[in-house]
Amino acid sequence: NTHLIVFIMKNEHIQLDFNFCRRLDFQKNLVLDDARSFFDEILFRVSSKNTLLIKHVKFLVLELFSCWNESEQQFLAVSMSKRGYKAKSRYNPNNISSIAIEAIKYLKDNFWIDFFPGFYDAKTNISRLTRIKASLKLISLFKKSNINIYKIHKNEKREVVFLLDSSLKPQEYKDSFATHEMREIMRNYNALMLKTFFDIPCINDNFIRRGDKAKIIISFLRVTQSRYFHKNWKKFGVITGSWWDNLDLYSVTKYSHHMLINNSETSFIDLSNLLPIILSKKFNFSFEDLNLEIFKKYTNFIQNIDQLNYILIKGFASENFENLLRSFSNEKGKLGIRKSVRRSDFENLIKIVSTYFPNLYKNFYSKVYIDWEGMISEIFYQFLRSSGASNIPVIKIKDKFFFQTKFESNVFKNIRTSVEKVLDCKKFDLYTKKCFSYTPSKKSSFFDSLISSKPQYSKRYIESRKNFEKLMKKNNITI
Repeated sequence: NTHLIVFIMKNEHIQLDFNFCRRLDFQKNLVLDDARSFFDEILFRVSSKNTLLIKHVKFLVLELFSCWNESEQQFLAVSMSKRGYKAKSRYNPNNISSIAIEAIKYLKDNFWIDFFPGFYDAKTNISRLTRIKASLKLISLFKKSNINIYKIHKNEKREVVFLLDSSLKPQEYKDSFATHEMREIMRNYNALMLKTFFDIPCINDNFIRRGDKAKIIISFLRVTQSRYFHKNWKKFGVITGSWWDNLDLYSVTKYSHHMLINNSETSFIDLSNLLPIILSKKFNFSFEDLNLEIFKKYTNFIQNIDQLNYILIKGFASENFENLLRSFSNEKGKLGIRKSVRRSDFENLIKIVSTYFPNLYKNFYSKVYIDWEGMISEIFYQFLRSSGASNIPVIKIKDKFFFQTKFESNVFKNIRTSVEKVLDCKKFDLYTKKCFSYTPSKKSSFFDSLISSKPQYSKRYIESRKNFEKLMKKNNITI
């Protein structure tokens, strides 16, 4: 590691992005018969009697393999404290314990990983977990291995229903009919998504750069979703967990018309216009239209309904104007607002709300939380419960539902029914929008068509699609 750091310091063009990382996934599948010989070389210094250490080394190596497979630049964030591990938990089916710390040290001492220690600064209250990634020595083994990465991700024991406490930490709970039903629905959806190829063909890198410059990995295997409840089961459960759930408004707006499911014509339904219905019910007044054009005309930075929805929802939740302005300033980049917004510009925006929408404005700074994300997730969950959704891959990205255009009538009908059920309302409009067409010519083979369409399809997309098809064929999965 010392030699690596010296090498990096001498080569300024190499930059380590410690923020480009993910945490350990304690729910990966560790039962891989075809990987036995692969681990022999790594574990030669570990006694065969030390079965717990062996299991934890295997777990970390498979996590490093998955991480490297997604991107060679991506780090794993790991805890070097015993508090970072809870072996006896429904969210930890492999019973990974603090022995992982010993396993990390073993991999570090034997040069299987590059190790970058974490820190905590008490003065600034800034901290960072330790980062690790596969060393060149381990990567050479990865390249020669026959590890079935699909089996690593496909774990039948994966918990997909989470109950979080006030500090957003998972807590244990007793199962009920409702949790069993949720678990079955989410697992069926995840099984469908693991054989669905969803991507953005125009992107060259294996990541998307958000408005705040954070890198979001694109991986056809990081697609599993879970349902999260905060404190109790009464509130809406948020559905999240896939790579696209980390996108911000800036990147969703930029790429929403470039999304592609199973390399076929794709469309989406945008639910952003449903907020007025929710606000009318929440604050008990008649209100139907936000009239975006007023804001576009009298402000120099509001360009779409999603930005306006964000500001309204934050306005209700905020304590005062200063609190709202601070939240907006912190999130401006992620909202896709590139222009400089002065205090007077933002004051003008609030004045427009008070002038044209007084019923809305009188509820500003009331510290009322509008669970927009939860409601959209509930609509999506009710759609997944419907019989018409069983074999149709529909992908929720914020308040937009993407699907293959050939399923439009079925999807539209069932989503409308789901909206009616969740919002208890039948008077609303839903609109379907088509993504850009990337459909290859029928006269040539799939890959010939891709290669002949270089301005449309990135090399990364073509390669990713090839790898996906190889993986499906290896696991005898029909797509």
